This record gives sequence, structure tokens and C-alpha cells, in this order.
Amino acid sequence: MRPDLADSDEALAQRAQTDREAFGELVRRYADRIFNLAYRMTGNRTEAEDLAQDAFVRAYRGLAGFRPDHAFGAWLYRIAVNVCLTHRRQQGAAAVESFDKASEETILDTSAPLDELAEQREIQEAVQKAILSLPPMYRAVVVLYHLEGRPYSEIAELLDLPLNTVRTHLHRGRAMLREKFAASR
Repeated sequence: MRPDLADSDEALAQRAQTDREAFGELVRRYADRIFNLAYRMTGNRTEAEDLAQDAFVRAYRGLAGFRPDHAFGAWLYRIAVNVCLTHRRQQGAAAVESFDKASEETILDTSAPLDELAEQREIQEAVQKAILSLPPMYRAVVVLYHLEGRPYSEIAELLDLPLNTVRTHLHRGRAMLREKFAASR
């Protein structure tokens, strides 16, 4: 049975327990967002692709535990964030990956002169590198708040943290970023 594109994510998640096409539709709806989240957490395109795929595999295997009275997107994001954080912990103290210069995430004003374009790229690379150097939980909060535009309450739910801890992580993450940029001047 083909999934109806008008079906809610939650209805598709319910059907996906017995219908692979329904899960395929969910993957199509969320693939870019989950990849972007993983990319912002890792700074590496190949790792982000692997982590996004892992998040979808885990979601598929965990569909029986999905509660349809909750938002599917939030549930999937929580899985993806946990996959990224687990990956980072398993890496241990590995060096921060270099920023992928071919990033589709890079937003440059192509009408600007070449010297301004180069400066924009340098700034974006410095910001990405600084974010990647944050401790994993601070990075997760900074990425979810500043790059994904998630509210505190949703971040708290996604990361299974108290609301005040989210605020504290965001405050400390910002302070660390300010220090990194002040030191580089």
C-alpha cells in the first residue's frame, strides 16, 4: 500500500511497523534534516552520511516503541542526536575533523566581490571549526539552538536534559566560542 503524501508523520510511523513504503516516505521527508544535523555535529560529510543512515536504521528498529501521541520528528531527532553523541564519545579525544570545504551548507553571497567571498568562507570555516571543538553536549545544544532553530524546551526533550541544564550548556558553549574567537584576534 503506497503511503499517502498527506499522511501525518505519526500516522506513517504507525503504518511503517508493517509497511516499508511508509517508512521510506518518512526517510524521504527527514533525510536532509537528519544529514544536516549529523554534519553540523561532526563537520565531516562521510561521517554524517553514516550517522544519518544509522539513525534511520535505529528508528526503523525502534518503531514498536514509538508513541503516536508524540511528534515523530522530535523522536527521530532524539535518536539522531544520541547517535552523534555516542559516535563522538567512541572517538574519544580524536582530533577535530577538518571542515569539508565542499559543504552544501555554505551560504555565500555570490554577488559579492571575490575577496569578500573568500572572507565569508574563512569566517564560516572558523565558526564550524570552533563549534566542532566544543565538548559534545555543548556542541549539541549550540547546533540545535543556533543552527537548527530549536527552542529550549524541545532541546531539553531531545537531549533528555532539564531545561536549566540546556540553558547552562548554551551559555557555556557560547562563552567558549567567544573565548576561541577572542584568542584568535
